Amino acid sequence: MELSRADKLKLLDLLQKELAGEEEKKEFISVYFTNPTSRDFTHSYNSKPYTIKAGQTILLPGDLAEHLAKHLINRELAGKYADIIKHPKAGVANIDIRLHPERAEMLSRILSSPVASADSEIDLAIKTANLKKEIEAKQQEVIEEAEEEAEEAEEAEEIVDEVVAEVAPKKVAKKAAKKAVKKVAKKAVVEEVETFDEATS
Repeated sequence: MELSRADKLKLLDLLQKELAGEEEKKEFISVYFTNPTSRDFTHSYNSKPYTIKAGQTILLPGDLAEHLAKHLINRELAGKYADIIKHPKAGVANIDIRLHPERAEMLSRILSSPVASADSEIDLAIKTANLKKEIEAKQQEVIEEAEEEAEEAEEAEEIVDEVVAEVAPKKVAKKAAKKAVKKVAKKAVVEEVETFDEATS
C-alpha cells in the first residue's frame, strides 16, 4: 500500500521526534470502535472526516476512538433529549449532555478495552496494521468457508434434482427437497458468520 505524501511527511516528523527524544512518553493504544446506533456517524478529527456505518466495528487509535465516541454520544443524547434540552425561547429546563449519567454506559458499548498498545505511535501503527491484516484474513477465511458450503449446497441441490427426476417427477417433492437443502446451507453460513462475529467481538 502506497503512503500519501502527507502520511510520509507525518511519519518522517514522528521519526525525527522519536530520534530526538521529543516524543511524549505515553502509551499509545488501539481499540475497537462500534457504532451501536441505527444511523451512520460522521465526524472529523484533525480536519479529516471519519464515517462509521450503523452497526460497524472498526479498529482505531485510542485518541481518535475517544474523540469520535464523545461526539457520537453527544449526538445520541442530544437527539434523545431534544425536546427538553434548553431552547432560549421555550424556557425548558436544561440537560447538560456532557455530564449525563448515560454517557458511561454508552461509552462501554462503543469502545472496547485496548487490543494493541505500544510506546510510540509508529510501533502502534505497525501493530494495528498487523492486527487489521489478521482480522481481514479471518474474515476472508469465513467468507471462503461460506462459499464452499454454498457450492456444496448447490451440488446437493443438483443431486436432489437428479433423484427427484428419476424417483418422483412430481413438482411438490422437488420443491420440498430444494427448500430443505437451501435451509441447511443458509443455517451453516449463518452459524459461520456468528462464530466469526463472536471471535472478533
